[in-house]
Amino acid sequence: MQGRIISYLLLSIFCFSTVMAEFPTSRTDALGGTVVLSTPTPSEQLISGAKLSQTEKLSVDFGYKRQYNLKELDLIYSAVSYRLKNYNFIAGFSQLGDPELYTQKTIRLGFLYSNSFFTIGNFLTGQFHNFNNRYNSISRVSYGISMQYRHKFFIISAVLDNINRPSFNESSIKANRKLTLFGEILGKGKYKTTLKLSKLSQNKKSFGIGESVKISKYSSILFGFSTAPIEFGGGVDLKLHNNSFIYNSSYHPVLGLTHSVSFLLYIFDN
Repeated sequence: MQGRIISYLLLSIFCFSTVMAEFPTSRTDALGGTVVLSTPTPSEQLISGAKLSQTEKLSVDFGYKRQYNLKELDLIYSAVSYRLKNYNFIAGFSQLGDPELYTQKTIRLGFLYSNSFFTIGNFLTGQFHNFNNRYNSISRVSYGISMQYRHKFFIISAVLDNINRPSFNESSIKANRKLTLFGEILGKGKYKTTLKLSKLSQNKKSFGIGESVKISKYSSILFGFSTAPIEFGGGVDLKLHNNSFIYNSSYHPVLGLTHSVSFLLYIFDN
C-alpha cells in the first residue's frame, strides 16, 4: 500500500506537477475555496493578498486537517501576520503527509503595502518534498504577486503565482503560472458572499462560491461549493474575546469527507 502511494506521489510530482495545493487556510474548505477578504486570517492573507483590518495589529492562526480519512494526507499549518502602519508582514508553514512515508513542507512569505483603496503584495513560496530516504529529496521556490481593490460595495483581489515557473530539477516539468481571482460582495448586516475563479491551465478553470452568516455576536455558520474538484463545504466559526475556533468539513462525491479545525488569536491596536 505504501509503495503504491509513493508511486502515485512521484507520478504526480514529476509528470503533472499538481501535488502542491494552495496554502491551507482556516475557512476555505467550508467556503468553497473562497476567502472573506474584509476580515482575513493570516493563512487566508497568504493565498489572497488581503490585508489585516485597520484595527488589527497581530494575528496568528494554526490548524489541522484530515483529508479523505487518510492519515497519509494529514496536514498541519500555522501562519502569523503583523501590521505596521500601511505594511503587512506574513509568514506561514504547512506540512502534508506521514513522516514515515512522505512529507511535503511549504513555507510561504508575504509582504503587503496598502492605502485606502489598493493593496499590492509580493510572495515567496518554498516547497520541500521528502520521501523518508526512499528517494532523493526535491524542492523548488516560486514567486508571486497580488493586487487588491476595495470599493464601497465589493472587494476584489488578483493573485498571480509561479511567475518564475519553477521546477524540481532540470528534467522535471516547469510549474504553470496560476492566476486566481477572489471577490467579496459587501452586503449589509450579517451576510457575506465570497467568490473565487482560478485558471489552473489553458483549458481548465475552477470556480467557488461561499456564504458566511453571522447568527450571533459569538458565532457564524459557513457553507460553500467549488468545482475542479466538485466539493461541498460547511462549518462554524465560534468567537470568544480575541480568539476564534473554526471547524470545517468538505465532501467530495468520490473521495469522501475532509475535516479541519483551526484556532485564531487577534491582537488589536490600542
